[in-house]
Amino acid sequence: LAPILEELFFRKLLTDRLRVFGELPAILLPAFLFALFHMSASQFLYAFTVGLVLGYFYCKTGSYWLTVLIHAIFNTVSGVISVLFIDPINGFMTEFAKIARETMDGAEIIERVMELMPEYGMALGLYAIYSLLIGVINIVGIVLLFVCVVTKKIELRLGEYCLPRKEAAKTIFKTSGIIVCTAFLVVMTVLSLLRSCSTFFLLRPER
Repeated sequence: LAPILEELFFRKLLTDRLRVFGELPAILLPAFLFALFHMSASQFLYAFTVGLVLGYFYCKTGSYWLTVLIHAIFNTVSGVISVLFIDPINGFMTEFAKIARETMDGAEIIERVMELMPEYGMALGLYAIYSLLIGVINIVGIVLLFVCVVTKKIELRLGEYCLPRKEAAKTIFKTSGIIVCTAFLVVMTVLSLLRSCSTFFLLRPER
């Protein structure tokens, strides 16, 4: 349901209303709010980038269900699949930390780590392949984006109301709905960050 509801709000509702000012604000502002909506400092840049991609596809195709599909694929790759590796990776790291605390001998560490491979080897191997594929996809995506920008295959159209930049910014950001939405998401993001920091300091072992 997350892709359906999030795309309905950030693309179908927000982007459609902002397109009168041009495709640039119609892509940037919903992407920024989409990033804040995730209420996580660690996810902000990733969510903002995904929001830009989804906004661009929506502006160029006008297809709400296409962005839902792309959003679902992003969630599957970055969330569902990676979650499958959390327990075995955490288990291996815990065992490795225990081994590192108990001995300083490099040969012994390697020997004891190799003993863990029957239990964790497959998960580590699959995770390495998964991480490599994600890295390759990101590099290919950046190269293609650069090529498209240089060859001007990616272009943004002006909107119906071509106001001067300062006036356009005032018109968009003085909208009551945008002000309330932005303020709420900023506050929730800050609270989430503070909660994460407090949890870190509470769990940090005393020296």
